[in-house]
Formats: sequence, C-alpha cells, structure tokens
Amino acid sequence: LTPEFKHVWREARDLQEGDFLCVNRADSSLLPSKSPITTEVAAWLGYVVSDGYVRAATNLVEFSSAYKSVALDYLSLCEEVFPGTIFKYSLRNPTSYGVRKCAYISVSSKALVDQVEKWGLFPGNSYDRTIPEIIYRCDKSVVAKFLSAYFEGDGSIYCPTEKTVQIAAHSVNPNLLWELKLILWEYFGILTSRVF
Repeated sequence: LTPEFKHVWREARDLQEGDFLCVNRADSSLLPSKSPITTEVAAWLGYVVSDGYVRAATNLVEFSSAYKSVALDYLSLCEEVFPGTIFKYSLRNPTSYGVRKCAYISVSSKALVDQVEKWGLFPGNSYDRTIPEIIYRCDKSVVAKFLSAYFEGDGSIYCPTEKTVQIAAHSVNPNLLWELKLILWEYFGILTSRVF
C-alpha cells in the first residue's frame, strides 16, 4: 500500500523496511485463534483513540463525548476494564464549535498509563494517535469492537441518496486513517477510498 492509499503488487524480494504488507485476514484461517485482550479492552481503546488522550507527564487519561450514551458506555467499560479505579465524570460547556455540553471522564493513574502503553497506546493527542499495536494481534470479533468504538467517536454515516450509504472515519492524523484503511482491508476485506 502506497502513501497515496493505492494497492501495488511487489515481489517479496522488493519489499523494504517501512513498507506495509496487506494481508487479507477476512479468511479466518489467517487470524489469531486467541486474542491477547478482551472485547471490552478493545472497545475502551477504540474510544480513547477516537475522542481521548493520554498525558504521561500528569498520568492522565481523559475522554470526552457530546453523546450521553457514548459517555456512559465508556464509563461502564472503565469500571469493567479497570475495576477499583476511580474515574471522574463531569459535564462541561462546549469549548469550540460544538453546541452541546460534553461529558468528560478522566483518571490520573500512573499504573493505568503504564498499562495502556503496554497495549501500544502511547501518550499524545489526536495528531499523534495510532491504532494500538495489540489490536493487530487480535481476532476479528475483538478488532470489530475496537472499530465500533472508534467510529462512535470519529465516524459518521451519510446517505446522499436513498440507495447510497457512505461511512466515514475522521481524523487530523493521516497515518491513523491509513491504519484504519489497512485494518478494514486485512480483517474484513473492505476496500476504502480516501476523500478530502
């Protein structure tokens, strides 16, 4: 796959360090038989990749959503994935172009930040975000949960005509969009296009 999102065929001897190899994992025989994380962890990671951030300096993990159902689902996952950890929930007025109050859910915990780094989710904001490496080692059902949570935050559905449905992922990070393109192809056989 080229940086322009084009599939090109190369022989193995022509591969170079940094190239991405697309493997269609829609064939379940090519998928891992056991995932290293649960579907709940995958969903939690999907939410944080879409609408959260991790700050190592303050050991802070924060998530925000203007949708109550999404915020409550994330909070429920927090309690399930990190039992006994106290998460702070608050409502705030919109800070940018939004008109709805947003739910903010945060925790300051070095142990939690260390754990998410082990899963491959590193400190940073939307400009730095990538799909955690552990997701690529999961089976299809776990990857689907990650993508479902991601699309809850940074996805949209558009129906320009009665017979046309477009599903879109949004990000300021072109590398993240490229990774989404790869994972949709590798696990589900879904070819995507990039629209600017």
